[in-house]
Amino acid sequence: MLRNTIIIALLATIGSVHLAQAQGGRIAYETGPRTSSLNHEVIVTDLSGNDRILLEETVGTQVSGFGGLSWAPDGRRLATRLRRSNVWDIYAIDTETGAAVNVTQDSFIDRAPAWSPDGRQIAYVSLHGGPAQIYVIGVDGGTPVQLTDNPSLDETPSWSPDGSQIVFASNRDGDFEIYVMNADGSDQRRLTVSPRDEFYPEWSPDGQHIVFFSDFCARCSTQQSDIMVMRPDGSDLVNLTNSLAQNIAPTWSPDGSQIAFSSNRGGAIDIFTMNADGSQVTNVTHNSPSVMSEHAAWARLPGAPTAVEMISWGRVKIERR
Repeated sequence: MLRNTIIIALLATIGSVHLAQAQGGRIAYETGPRTSSLNHEVIVTDLSGNDRILLEETVGTQVSGFGGLSWAPDGRRLATRLRRSNVWDIYAIDTETGAAVNVTQDSFIDRAPAWSPDGRQIAYVSLHGGPAQIYVIGVDGGTPVQLTDNPSLDETPSWSPDGSQIVFASNRDGDFEIYVMNADGSDQRRLTVSPRDEFYPEWSPDGQHIVFFSDFCARCSTQQSDIMVMRPDGSDLVNLTNSLAQNIAPTWSPDGSQIAFSSNRGGAIDIFTMNADGSQVTNVTHNSPSVMSEHAAWARLPGAPTAVEMISWGRVKIERR
């Protein structure tokens, strides 16, 4: 099968990153103007927020547009979406070599990739001429398999650590709630029952919890949303942020001890980290009010999940070949 490949060219070396914490790894996130879906970037950074690799737009290629990010289990490849010829496809980017492979290669709008724990498949959301539904495809492309099929919206899939189940958000029963299904799409069932909208579920690395965000005031002016965590059966629900701000799009650290998320609690929309119990909240990005950063994805270091490494990163651009 022919693949649509993008070459990512290194422009400059910025410096060295000392990743000293075993749980630190690296965080990828999307950033761009708050008032536009253009001129967005995908950044990979250490926890200090310095010395980052930058994936930026060029003529004919639009980056992500807040379409979601997902690391492969190897901590080296990153799934995101890119727009070329007015089509949003899922791409798998090798962050060391710069090779970016078009995985979906279709004419539909694809978003929200989620890499399977065995590294062989990517679950994602696609609009195949109708409402958003969840599909799965091999990381090298091929024929996608549709997992959900209903007249409502199914969004933001996330695999269980053993690869047997997928958790997702859906408004099939009215407002958005958290659902789970087997990895083949069978046995779809609802986990949350709430008058609020709930989105972006993600399974913890040990399989014991699911984190998501709950929009307490989706239809009011305060726009409060909080990061919640629960057991995989929907029990033991805990509010981790409990604030008047917007706290959204959570993701676990590789060892499950921390959670990264986006919040406007400081005025700008930044990436924050906190302990898994909600304590020790730390601002990672320190944006200006005109910039927003969302949809963080946290990965272990490639090939060395607990090692201290010294890595040189560079600024990159996308070129069509």
